[in-house]
Amino acid sequence: MRTQKIISMNRNTIITLLLAASAGLFTGCKKYLKETSQDELTPSTAASLNELLAREGYPYIATASNASDGYSLCNYLNTMDDDAFLQNIDANPVAYMKPFYGWSETVYNDVAQVPLAAGSKNPYQSFYNRIRGCNTVMDLLPDVSGAAEEKDQMQGEALALRAYYYFMLVNLYARPYNDPAHDKSTSPGVPIIDRGGISDKAVARSPVKEVYDFIAADIEKAISLLEKKRTISTLYRINYRSAWLLASRIYLHMEQWDKVLAYTGKLINEYPLITDLNAWKTPIAQAALGAGNANFIDPTNVEMLFLFTGVRYGDLGLMTTGGLSYADLIASPELINSYETNDMRYAAYTGSTNLPANFFLTRLSGYYMQSKVYYNAAASRCFRMSEAYVNRAEAYLRTAIKGGNASLLQKGLDDLNYLRLKRFKVGAANATVTPASFSNDPQQALQFCLAERRREFCFEEFRWFDLRRNGMPQLVHKYDPNKTTQTTLPIETYTLPQGGNRYVMKIPDNAMTANSLLAQNP
Repeated sequence: MRTQKIISMNRNTIITLLLAASAGLFTGCKKYLKETSQDELTPSTAASLNELLAREGYPYIATASNASDGYSLCNYLNTMDDDAFLQNIDANPVAYMKPFYGWSETVYNDVAQVPLAAGSKNPYQSFYNRIRGCNTVMDLLPDVSGAAEEKDQMQGEALALRAYYYFMLVNLYARPYNDPAHDKSTSPGVPIIDRGGISDKAVARSPVKEVYDFIAADIEKAISLLEKKRTISTLYRINYRSAWLLASRIYLHMEQWDKVLAYTGKLINEYPLITDLNAWKTPIAQAALGAGNANFIDPTNVEMLFLFTGVRYGDLGLMTTGGLSYADLIASPELINSYETNDMRYAAYTGSTNLPANFFLTRLSGYYMQSKVYYNAAASRCFRMSEAYVNRAEAYLRTAIKGGNASLLQKGLDDLNYLRLKRFKVGAANATVTPASFSNDPQQALQFCLAERRREFCFEEFRWFDLRRNGMPQLVHKYDPNKTTQTTLPIETYTLPQGGNRYVMKIPDNAMTANSLLAQNP
């Protein structure tokens, strides 16, 4: 059995360390904390425990420059898929991105000394730190004062977050759930830790199926608790709608199409809103730092369900919003060419006086880069309603393939058409498709659906996981080291073979060193 070493400490010490990491959070709030010794404080009320969850359980990494700031827990994901093209414009971002872009065998060592996006250098530790925060909150819930409704909401949020973190971990550090070459019942997944207190006893790597079963149990329990309170006070906390969407994503990877349909159906029936780009504010091209930029990932956007992770200069560079002085990671030609005429998510550049509609991909400094968030954004990651439609469309089409139900083919296309009508120019003849567009073949329609998913969620950390669950195709990345230099070095080519080992990330060395029983991924 594979294991992860956990440090031994009592519960009060755990809370003390968490509070020390969150010292700024409790300034002026000591009345909500119980003093257990001269140097130990434990939350005594639901309100103070809720603050601990906000700081230690939510996907957020504090920085010294701004306590409301943060990096994505794994912002490198956008560099590894086939939507990315890396070029040598600015040394620091390239030094960080290149090991991921080239699927390096020693990726963590390669980026260890790069002074950029420190929070993303060890996503394994970052996700487990958040899991520890969620576990600690749930461990303490019975001991704090507060209304049962408030405690149920807090537990529901903690369970949903934990489900999300394990979903990310198992898709980063284990083989896909549907990998035909590896039995999910025995293929190593990740360690399951469900308590915050902890001992020094090693925790085994559970099989992939067991991890997914744990995730599914967490999200189901979370939903049962979050549905008790059907009010949404903020988009910056998990709620029952975002939990429904997360459940559909989890079951999509587990290929449980009936459950995907059930949760997307509940969500769409209650909240069917998708933003129409024809009426959305256009960002300001060539001004990534401009205060007047309109962000698509924004609390004013009606399709947002959950917003998280702050926006920083370095993170924007890794997410490919250029115009800062470099354009290192840009949209690949394959991604650009996948967009159709009249699609407002992208528009062909026709000259310096006729810039495109810059909603998802913006032309900056001569290159196309993502433009969903800018430096003035309130958050850089989100759960949003368009995923519900795309998830449901895929579930309909895969069910049609399995059972031959022609009506499901039309239902799947209806969902895609609803999304596309909100993304294409008003009156565009090519905005909608019919079964005849695909010779009434659900297999062809499924490939169209997956392409639509790629266009809709580019640079939102979806594509890498989608490649994994759809056969892990061969990928080829090229890198030109001569860009903006006078060198004549050869073009570098990196190839990830179909089903290759680097579709699974290696576990970081510090985790391996801390636990002699933790076997490395091949």
